[in-house]
Amino acid sequence: MPVTGNKAELAAKLGISLPTLSAWMMRYRPEFPVQSTGANGRSYVFDFDAVFEFLRIRREEQDKAGAERDEQLAQLRLPFDVPGADLPVLVKPSIADEIKALQLRKLQREEAERSGALVPAEQIGAALANVLGRLSRDTRAFLQQLGREQDWPTGYTQSILARYADTQRAAVKDLQAQFTAAEPADADVRRHHA
Repeated sequence: MPVTGNKAELAAKLGISLPTLSAWMMRYRPEFPVQSTGANGRSYVFDFDAVFEFLRIRREEQDKAGAERDEQLAQLRLPFDVPGADLPVLVKPSIADEIKALQLRKLQREEAERSGALVPAEQIGAALANVLGRLSRDTRAFLQQLGREQDWPTGYTQSILARYADTQRAAVKDLQAQFTAAEPADADVRRHHA
C-alpha cells in the first residue's frame, strides 16, 4: 500500500520548504505526480514513492543534460589552448620545451585570429559601442514617441528620459569598471614581457 501525505508532509520528507515544493510542482506541471489536487478546505495528496521516483528520474535527466552541456562546452575550447595545461606538473619542462610550447601557442593564436575564432578586443569594443549607441538612440526616440502618443506632459517625458540616461550612465560605468579591473593584470604581463 503506497504511503501518502499532504503537501507539508511531502516537503518535510524531501527536506525542502513549501515554496520550493510549489515551485517544483509548477516547473514540472502537469507531469508532477499528484494523487489528489488540493482546493479550498481540501489538501493535496501525494504518493511519496511516486514523487521520489519522479524526482529521481528528473535528476538523472538533468545530470545527463549537464554532462552533454559540459561536453559541448569542452568542444568550444579555443584552438590556441595548450593541451595538457590543466594537468599537474610532475617534471619541470626544460627551457627548450617551454620555448617550443610558447611558439606553438603563438602559431595557434595566429591561426585562430586568421580563421576568425579569435577577434581583437578593439573590434569587439567598436561593435559594442555601435550597437549600444544605436540602442540608446532608438530607445530615446521610442520613449519620446510614446510620450507624444500617450499625451504625457513634457515634464513627465523629460523625467523618464533623464531616468533612462541615469540608467545608461550606470551601465556604462559598470562595464568600464569590469574592463579597468582586468587592465592592471594585463599591464603587469606586458611590463613583465618587455
